[in-house]
Amino acid sequence: MGKYFADIIYFGERPVFRTAPAPLYLLSKKVREENFKVVLTGEGADEIFGGYNIFKEAKIRKFWSNNPESKLRSKLLKKLYPYIFQRQKIIQYS
Repeated sequence: MGKYFADIIYFGERPVFRTAPAPLYLLSKKVREENFKVVLTGEGADEIFGGYNIFKEAKIRKFWSNNPESKLRSKLLKKLYPYIFQRQKIIQYS
């Protein structure tokens, strides 16, 4: 896959900081080779629908700033990141 990074940078018109564009480039290349003009993917849906926790956390922080007295403040991050607030069993080795 590394051999395609020069093309990915060229066609993307910017440096690549992560490898996510590579599979999309290869899919686009294959679609073009098969003479299709359009293909639908799920690319970008997470950003639109707030699918990543970082986007959800941004909404929570905005809510916090707009509602500093809300009783929901402490519950929102707990709902988003329940694994952080779970009690961990401590394993003792003898």
